[in-house]
Amino acid sequence: MGSIPRGQRGEGKVGCIASLIVFLLVGAAAAKLVPYWWDVDQLASTADELASRAGTIAPAGQDARETIKAQLLSKAREQNLPEAAKAGAITISIQQGADFGGMCTIRLNFSRNIDFYGITSYTWTTDKTISKPWGRY
Repeated sequence: MGSIPRGQRGEGKVGCIASLIVFLLVGAAAAKLVPYWWDVDQLASTADELASRAGTIAPAGQDARETIKAQLLSKAREQNLPEAAKAGAITISIQQGADFGGMCTIRLNFSRNIDFYGITSYTWTTDKTISKPWGRY
């Protein structure tokens, strides 16, 4: 016959409640951070796509930088990123190559203060540089 442990009832109420509180805190923080992360990621994905096709993006007679910037500002408004629309938040440079299309570099540099229900806040700084070569097709 096996012995029966004494002093243990199999109840772990304190550990369960602590785990539940930690889970709720992580969920509440994620509810604030994940939507902003998603919006920034969508803007960066758009910038990546636009940089890779910079040589074919502008209509004849227009500067590709202006066309790319207009499309990125439109995407920033769509993703509810007003800080990305401020002056200097998006910079675009295009270098022409002699025997190939060139290189397009887009820099996204902005930040947002994220408030965690009045308890604390965090400043999320986005500083991404995307460089893509493009060819003439």
